[in-house]
Amino acid sequence: MKIVVTAGYNKSLHSIATMHKLIKDGHEVIGCIQVKEFQLSRVKLYLRQYGWKTFKAKFLTYLLIRDNTYLSDETKAIKDYTKKIGISEYKTISNYCSDKNIKHIKVKSLNSKHAINFNENNDVDLLVYSGGGILRKKIIDSTNKGVINPHSGFLPLFRGMNVIEWSLIYGFIPYTTIHFINTGIDTGKILLREKLNYNKNIYAYRGSATVHNIELLSKVI
Repeated sequence: MKIVVTAGYNKSLHSIATMHKLIKDGHEVIGCIQVKEFQLSRVKLYLRQYGWKTFKAKFLTYLLIRDNTYLSDETKAIKDYTKKIGISEYKTISNYCSDKNIKHIKVKSLNSKHAINFNENNDVDLLVYSGGGILRKKIIDSTNKGVINPHSGFLPLFRGMNVIEWSLIYGFIPYTTIHFINTGIDTGKILLREKLNYNKNIYAYRGSATVHNIELLSKVI
Protein backbone atom coordinates (compact mmCIF):
# COMPACT_ATOMS: atom_id res chain seq x y z
CA MET A 1 0.00 0.00 0.00
CA LYS A 2 1.37 3.40 -1.03
CA ILE A 3 1.27 5.83 1.88
CA VAL A 4 2.01 9.55 2.26
CA VAL A 5 2.43 11.12 5.70
CA THR A 6 1.75 14.78 6.49
CA ALA A 7 3.84 16.94 8.84
CA GLY A 8 3.52 20.35 10.44
CA TYR A 9 7.23 21.20 10.59
CA ASN A 10 10.61 19.79 9.59
CA LYS A 11 11.68 18.71 13.09
CA SER A 12 8.52 16.74 13.79
CA LEU A 13 9.76 13.61 15.58
CA HIS A 14 6.15 12.43 15.59
CA SER A 15 6.05 12.40 11.78
CA ILE A 16 9.48 10.79 11.50
CA ALA A 17 8.49 8.03 13.93
CA THR A 18 5.17 7.51 12.11
CA MET A 19 6.93 6.99 8.78
CA HIS A 20 9.48 4.66 10.34
CA LYS A 21 6.85 2.51 12.07
CA LEU A 22 4.85 2.17 8.86
CA ILE A 23 7.96 1.17 6.90
CA LYS A 24 8.84 -1.43 9.54
CA ASP A 25 5.30 -2.76 9.23
CA GLY A 26 5.95 -3.41 5.54
CA HIS A 27 4.15 -0.44 3.98
CA GLU A 28 5.54 1.69 1.15
CA VAL A 29 5.87 5.27 2.43
CA ILE A 30 6.53 7.20 -0.77
CA GLY A 31 6.25 10.78 0.46
CA CYS A 32 5.98 13.26 3.29
CA ILE A 33 4.03 16.47 2.64
CA GLN A 34 5.25 19.09 5.10
CA VAL A 35 3.79 22.53 5.70
CA LYS A 36 6.40 25.30 5.68
CA GLU A 37 6.98 26.55 9.23
CA PHE A 38 7.76 30.20 8.70
CA GLN A 39 4.66 31.80 7.21
CA LEU A 40 3.23 35.05 8.56
CA SER A 41 -0.35 33.79 8.37
CA ARG A 42 0.59 30.69 10.35
CA VAL A 43 2.41 32.71 13.03
CA LYS A 44 -0.62 35.00 13.43
CA LEU A 45 -2.96 32.01 13.73
CA TYR A 46 -0.86 30.36 16.45
CA LEU A 47 -0.53 33.62 18.37
CA ARG A 48 -4.32 33.93 18.39
CA GLN A 49 -4.76 30.30 19.44
CA TYR A 50 -2.09 30.06 22.13
CA GLY A 51 -0.99 33.55 23.18
CA TRP A 52 2.61 34.74 23.27
CA LYS A 53 3.82 32.65 26.26
CA THR A 54 2.69 29.29 24.87
CA PHE A 55 3.64 30.22 21.31
CA LYS A 56 7.19 31.00 22.48
CA ALA A 57 7.38 27.75 24.49
CA LYS A 58 6.16 25.71 21.51
CA PHE A 59 8.69 27.39 19.22
CA LEU A 60 11.57 26.64 21.59
CA THR A 61 10.40 23.11 22.41
CA TYR A 62 9.36 21.80 19.01
CA LEU A 63 11.29 23.86 16.46
CA LEU A 64 14.52 24.41 18.40
CA ILE A 65 14.25 21.13 20.41
CA ARG A 66 14.93 22.81 23.76
CA ASP A 67 14.57 20.73 26.94
CA ASN A 68 14.23 23.63 29.38
CA THR A 69 10.67 24.89 28.76
CA TYR A 70 7.49 24.08 30.63
CA LEU A 71 6.37 22.06 27.59
CA SER A 72 9.45 19.81 27.61
CA ASP A 73 7.55 16.94 29.21
CA GLU A 74 5.38 16.82 26.07
CA THR A 75 8.35 15.83 23.91
CA LYS A 76 10.07 13.42 26.31
CA ALA A 77 7.90 10.44 25.33
CA ILE A 78 8.48 10.80 21.58
CA LYS A 79 12.23 11.31 22.11
CA ASP A 80 12.37 8.13 24.21
CA TYR A 81 10.32 6.34 21.54
CA THR A 82 12.72 7.30 18.74
CA LYS A 83 15.56 5.87 20.83
CA LYS A 84 13.57 2.69 21.43
CA ILE A 85 12.93 2.10 17.72
CA GLY A 86 16.48 3.09 16.75
CA ILE A 87 16.02 6.37 14.88
CA SER A 88 17.15 8.96 17.44
CA GLU A 89 19.90 10.15 15.07
CA TYR A 90 17.26 11.68 12.78
CA LYS A 91 16.40 15.21 13.89
CA THR A 92 14.64 16.42 10.74
CA ILE A 93 12.22 15.07 8.19
CA SER A 94 14.60 16.23 5.46
CA ASN A 95 17.38 13.96 6.70
CA TYR A 96 15.10 10.98 7.30
CA CYS A 97 13.45 11.22 3.88
CA SER A 98 16.79 11.65 2.12
CA ASP A 99 18.21 8.57 3.85
CA LYS A 100 15.11 6.44 3.18
CA ASN A 101 14.54 7.64 -0.40
CA ILE A 102 11.19 9.22 0.47
CA LYS A 103 10.01 12.28 -1.44
CA HIS A 104 9.86 15.32 0.84
CA ILE A 105 7.42 17.95 -0.40
CA LYS A 106 7.18 21.38 1.28
CA VAL A 107 3.96 23.33 0.75
CA LYS A 108 2.28 26.46 2.11
CA SER A 109 -0.86 24.42 2.75
CA LEU A 110 -1.78 20.74 2.72
CA ASN A 111 -4.66 21.77 0.48
CA SER A 112 -2.34 23.22 -2.17
CA LYS A 113 -2.48 22.07 -5.78
CA HIS A 114 1.08 20.75 -5.41
CA ALA A 115 0.04 18.39 -2.60
CA ILE A 116 -3.11 17.24 -4.41
CA ASN A 117 -1.23 16.61 -7.65
CA PHE A 118 1.48 14.65 -5.86
CA ASN A 119 -1.08 12.22 -4.42
CA GLU A 120 -2.99 11.84 -7.68
CA ASN A 121 0.08 11.51 -9.91
CA ASN A 122 1.61 8.85 -7.66
CA ASP A 123 -1.58 6.81 -7.22
CA VAL A 124 -1.36 7.15 -3.42
CA ASP A 125 -3.56 4.72 -1.49
CA LEU A 126 -3.66 6.38 1.92
CA LEU A 127 -2.78 9.75 3.43
CA VAL A 128 -1.77 9.52 7.10
CA TYR A 129 -2.34 12.76 8.98
CA SER A 130 0.50 13.72 11.31
CA GLY A 131 -0.05 17.46 11.57
CA GLY A 132 -0.18 20.42 9.23
CA GLY A 133 -3.64 21.99 9.45
CA ILE A 134 -7.25 21.42 8.44
CA LEU A 135 -7.83 19.35 5.29
CA ARG A 136 -10.33 20.26 2.58
CA LYS A 137 -12.31 17.98 0.26
CA LYS A 138 -9.89 17.99 -2.70
CA ILE A 139 -6.90 16.72 -0.70
CA ILE A 140 -9.12 14.18 1.10
CA ASP A 141 -10.33 12.87 -2.27
CA SER A 142 -6.83 12.79 -3.81
CA THR A 143 -6.03 9.26 -2.57
CA ASN A 144 -7.60 5.87 -3.26
CA LYS A 145 -8.67 5.09 0.31
CA GLY A 146 -8.80 8.49 2.02
CA VAL A 147 -7.10 10.11 5.02
CA ILE A 148 -6.60 8.39 8.36
CA ASN A 149 -5.97 10.26 11.61
CA PRO A 150 -5.13 9.45 15.24
CA HIS A 151 -7.08 11.67 17.66
CA SER A 152 -6.40 11.87 21.41
CA GLY A 153 -10.04 11.89 22.46
CA PHE A 154 -13.04 9.55 22.60
CA LEU A 155 -14.89 10.35 19.39
CA PRO A 156 -17.54 11.49 18.80
CA LEU A 157 -17.74 12.95 22.32
CA PHE A 158 -14.52 14.98 22.31
CA ARG A 159 -13.68 16.64 19.02
CA GLY A 160 -11.26 19.42 18.11
CA MET A 161 -8.28 20.63 20.14
CA ASN A 162 -7.14 19.98 23.74
CA VAL A 163 -9.29 16.87 24.06
CA ILE A 164 -7.17 15.30 26.80
CA GLU A 165 -7.89 18.31 29.00
CA TRP A 166 -11.58 18.39 28.08
CA SER A 167 -11.89 14.66 28.75
CA LEU A 168 -10.44 15.09 32.24
CA ILE A 169 -12.58 18.14 32.97
CA TYR A 170 -15.70 16.09 32.21
CA GLY A 171 -14.47 13.07 34.16
CA PHE A 172 -13.71 10.83 31.17
CA ILE A 173 -10.59 8.72 30.56
CA PRO A 174 -8.77 10.10 27.49
CA TYR A 175 -8.68 7.75 24.51
CA THR A 176 -6.90 7.51 21.19
CA THR A 177 -9.41 7.22 18.36
CA ILE A 178 -8.28 6.21 14.88
CA HIS A 179 -10.69 7.53 12.26
CA PHE A 180 -11.03 8.63 8.68
CA ILE A 181 -10.97 12.38 8.06
CA ASN A 182 -13.89 13.90 6.20
CA THR A 183 -14.87 17.54 5.65
CA GLY A 184 -16.20 17.90 9.21
CA ILE A 185 -14.15 18.35 12.39
CA ASP A 186 -13.38 14.83 13.65
CA THR A 187 -16.64 13.44 12.25
CA GLY A 188 -15.27 10.72 9.94
CA LYS A 189 -15.78 6.97 10.26
CA ILE A 190 -14.31 5.58 13.51
CA LEU A 191 -12.01 2.57 13.13
CA LEU A 192 -10.72 1.88 16.65
CA ARG A 193 -10.60 3.40 20.13
CA GLU A 194 -8.23 2.54 22.97
CA LYS A 195 -7.81 4.29 26.32
CA LEU A 196 -4.63 6.05 27.38
CA ASN A 197 -2.79 5.20 30.59
CA TYR A 198 -3.34 7.87 33.24
CA ASN A 199 -0.60 10.39 34.02
CA LYS A 200 -0.98 13.13 36.64
CA ASN A 201 1.38 15.39 34.66
CA ILE A 202 -0.80 16.86 31.89
CA TYR A 203 2.18 17.59 29.63
CA ALA A 204 3.54 14.05 30.01
CA TYR A 205 -0.03 12.82 29.36
CA ARG A 206 -0.10 14.70 26.06
CA GLY A 207 3.36 13.37 25.19
CA SER A 208 2.45 9.76 25.88
CA ALA A 209 -0.66 10.24 23.73
CA THR A 210 1.57 11.06 20.77
CA VAL A 211 3.35 7.71 21.05
CA HIS A 212 0.08 5.87 21.64
CA ASN A 213 -1.30 7.50 18.48
CA ILE A 214 1.54 6.04 16.40
CA GLU A 215 1.20 2.53 17.85
CA LEU A 216 -2.57 2.40 17.47
CA LEU A 217 -2.39 3.88 13.98
CA SER A 218 0.05 1.15 13.02
CA LYS A 219 -2.26 -1.51 14.45
CA VAL A 220 -5.23 -0.24 12.44
CA ILE A 221 -3.37 0.09 9.13
